[in-house]
Amino acid sequence: MPLKKLIEADMPVFVINTETEKEKTARMGLPSNVHLWWSRRSMAAARSTLFASLVDDPSAHPGLFPSEEEQNRERERLLKITEELAKVENVHNTELLEIAKNEIQRYTDVLPVVFDPFVGGGAIPVEAQRLGLGVESADLNPVAVMITTLVTDVPARFANMPLVSQQEGLDFDIPYFGASGFSKDVYYYGKWILAEANKKIGRLYPLITNPVDGKQMEVSAWIWARTVKCPNPKCGCSIPLSSSYSLSRKKGREVWVEPIVEKGNIKFRIHRESNHSVKEKPKVAKTAVFKCPACGEITADAYIKECGRRHQIQSQLIALAANDGTNRIYIEPTEEQEKIANISAPTIVPHGKLPDFPHRFSPPLFGLTDYADLFTNRQLVFLTTMMDLAKNVQKDVEQRAIEKGLANDQIPFSDGGRGAFAYAQAIRIALVLTISKLLDRCSGLCSWDSSSGGSLRSTFSRASMPMIWDYAEGNPFSSAGGSFANALARTCEVIAGLPAGEFSHTTVADCTLPNNVRNAIISTEPPYYDKASYADISDFFYVWLKYGLQDLYPEWFATGLTAKEEELTAFSYRWSGDKKKANAFYAEGLNIAFKNMYASASENYPSSVCYQYKHSRVITSELSEWETFVTAVYNSGFTITATWPLGRKYESSVLLAETRGIPITVVLRKRDGNAPLITRRNFVASVKKELPLIIENLKHVVNIRDLRVSVIGQALNIFTRNSQVLDASGTKMNTSEASRIIEEELDTLLESIYKEQA
Repeated sequence: MPLKKLIEADMPVFVINTETEKEKTARMGLPSNVHLWWSRRSMAAARSTLFASLVDDPSAHPGLFPSEEEQNRERERLLKITEELAKVENVHNTELLEIAKNEIQRYTDVLPVVFDPFVGGGAIPVEAQRLGLGVESADLNPVAVMITTLVTDVPARFANMPLVSQQEGLDFDIPYFGASGFSKDVYYYGKWILAEANKKIGRLYPLITNPVDGKQMEVSAWIWARTVKCPNPKCGCSIPLSSSYSLSRKKGREVWVEPIVEKGNIKFRIHRESNHSVKEKPKVAKTAVFKCPACGEITADAYIKECGRRHQIQSQLIALAANDGTNRIYIEPTEEQEKIANISAPTIVPHGKLPDFPHRFSPPLFGLTDYADLFTNRQLVFLTTMMDLAKNVQKDVEQRAIEKGLANDQIPFSDGGRGAFAYAQAIRIALVLTISKLLDRCSGLCSWDSSSGGSLRSTFSRASMPMIWDYAEGNPFSSAGGSFANALARTCEVIAGLPAGEFSHTTVADCTLPNNVRNAIISTEPPYYDKASYADISDFFYVWLKYGLQDLYPEWFATGLTAKEEELTAFSYRWSGDKKKANAFYAEGLNIAFKNMYASASENYPSSVCYQYKHSRVITSELSEWETFVTAVYNSGFTITATWPLGRKYESSVLLAETRGIPITVVLRKRDGNAPLITRRNFVASVKKELPLIIENLKHVVNIRDLRVSVIGQALNIFTRNSQVLDASGTKMNTSEASRIIEEELDTLLESIYKEQA
């Protein structure tokens, strides 16, 4: 009989969620700085979940803790460790991590491997390695797999390595702890390729003169507005398609640009004062409707789209942003600056067609149909130059690694290599991913944030790609945000602090196909229904990673874009607008994925899956997203033993949060092979008998805002622990009906509790 684990008895939910919110602002040193991924498992939640899944609950050892009081005392001790592990400031606390590892090994010498089949940004395998566990990771998306390869496989493969680069002031003959030596080599070669790129194309990013003191300054960003010819035949000037003329709205340092009409042309004059006409924005509607500053003509949305389709949308420089060391300085554009930027695109650039999904990807509506269209020619020159230099640096790294004593075995990193050839490829992977990360701050979809003193926004503020009219082109050679040096420093800081476990293997794999992983703890977060189309949005990075790494991973980058038909989502646009077909595809895929996870899961440890729980009082004939998930869990042979709302943000209204959806960690066990078959009457009786006791117990464990989602797991256990539930006619009860019976009873029992707390 498997021993009960801590996660099946209690969890410090509120503390973990508090730390999750801290994580979002404490980005320095966290793996999220290696590369953008849109839905990352909270590090605090991942670390705490894994620890609590591995340590025994005291009730599993009545010989050691015979009384309830002793069990409670021991449980509180373990929960305190779980709380400490969740804290952001303890992520590198070696003493605490050693205590956690000892607790994990307290009752066993053989630890399971952690398996994440939907690895995403790599949070779960990183935290598994931090706790001393081996890791198997997979994802259908090569972008996610490359990120995880860097943050887990590379540190495990090259732990405690001496430096191979020749850096002054550093001892090259001593081993460096974990991946710190590797990170210093990445930094050295990153600075080297940046310097080489500056020699080649630095002229495209000239300095400017500070009008106040005459000193030379780096440009932080060039701020552009897209333009179209005014539809008024009597005017014909180029209308700046700008959302706002404000550059800085910081109190006391307001800056805005005024369009000035001179001989039918628009020029921009900078004002360093409050703009009293700020309500008169050039963009006059939510759609692409703009006002001509020369004649007052209002463009139609259809006209702008037609200009885009005919490739008649141009760009005009409206201002330059720089930093004098103290303040942000704005300079009026010059013809020279605009002329320098007006260069030809490189002959070879990554291409790929943007998705036909206007709701989330609007640039194609305006003629930007290829991923190459999303960058200025100057950005394309910089990015291809850097990618080519990253490829070329591999030979030098390999030669120096051989000189430092690494094996000259020519075994590539992808084949498990640990010699000089594999090390050089690992350095290249890190550099290419750093360049790829910079794409988020180096595209024609980066806007200018004027809310404070002014700053460069990222391409992706959310998991979609809206059209940007006035965009900001950051200076990748500067020291400001959006520069390569800044991205490199953050990447290397993360790598230096990554855990270097003994084993980590990451691969591209379809979750609906069988795998060879066995006796593992499954810890994962599958794609949630139609929340985000990771395949579509990740193509923005995929085409560039393919450009930089295809020769290292030819199978992973064999296709033009990432796999779409196989991606586990329920987007109707992939099924010609047929939502029923989309839902059926998702449900079938999720069922197969869970059957494969069941085959991989250990009998002795619980697995955990993060999903989104929504409570709806509307009864329909269709399965809800949550019911689809529970069906897949039950059909695969798992039973639910607990649920905890980990990684959530608290809202003011309990009911609102439950309706919108709450991230919920579902704890699973393999169902007993001798699980009973019961009647519907017995099931309903068990629900009415056990639910009040479950609520009473959990009421003293979790916050009122976490009560329903914590109760739902033990409530669903009443159904999922049985092989079947049959009604009087012998018909098998489905999970939808079982869930609704449980939810209705829960509504009745929780209503009075919610009213008391209102």
